[in-house]
Amino acid sequence: MPIGCLLTFSFLYILNDISSVKKILLSLAFLLCSLLSLSTLLSRGAVLLPIFVLAIHVCLLLFFSNVRLRYKFLIISSIILMVFISISYITEIDMRQLYRIESLIDNISDEPRVIVYSEAIKLIKEQPLFGYGTGSAGDYFNGTYPHNIFLDVMINGGVFLLVPFIFIIKMYVNALFKFYGSFNTYKSYTSVVLLAYSFYLFLQWNISWGLDSSYIPLIPLFMFVYNIGLKTEDGQTV
Repeated sequence: MPIGCLLTFSFLYILNDISSVKKILLSLAFLLCSLLSLSTLLSRGAVLLPIFVLAIHVCLLLFFSNVRLRYKFLIISSIILMVFISISYITEIDMRQLYRIESLIDNISDEPRVIVYSEAIKLIKEQPLFGYGTGSAGDYFNGTYPHNIFLDVMINGGVFLLVPFIFIIKMYVNALFKFYGSFNTYKSYTSVVLLAYSFYLFLQWNISWGLDSSYIPLIPLFMFVYNIGLKTEDGQTV
């Protein structure tokens, strides 16, 4: 998980200020370190989620941000550079990790998480309003959880708990659009760190971990929302 966070930050920070050579070199150093560290793991999420976050980040920068056309051209050039570096180190990644990714694509119906999701949906249909009570997920999933924070929320508290959770997510989404809509104003180092960590961890909690540890993605999520809300007189976030 820490390596996935670092890789996500590396991807985003390299696009934060392309005009700064020092920042680009620092980002590339982070990128290389995270890729080399990643080669020792078997986690698919640590590989796929940072790429997914990067893809969303690039789309929002290109189509929804206030950056200039020249900056967008530099973004595309940077993406090509990152792809080249990543491909150069793809052979260093454990082949079992690549096999697990290939297996996910080819046989998604046999993926254990898909089976767990199906069982969770059946449980939710039986008690949709208030769920089964706090900490009840472990009773139905052999002491674990349904590997998705939305399903976990529904099982523990039903729609009654889902509504405030959706409100929290709405706050986060509003902060995201505010960030990208005025990217030149909000692209501080702190904002990018919190964006990378909150985005990656939120996605991670949608494929793994349980509600009892949801404070881990929620803390950087709230910090990102709060940071975007802080704006100094010169137009930069604190």
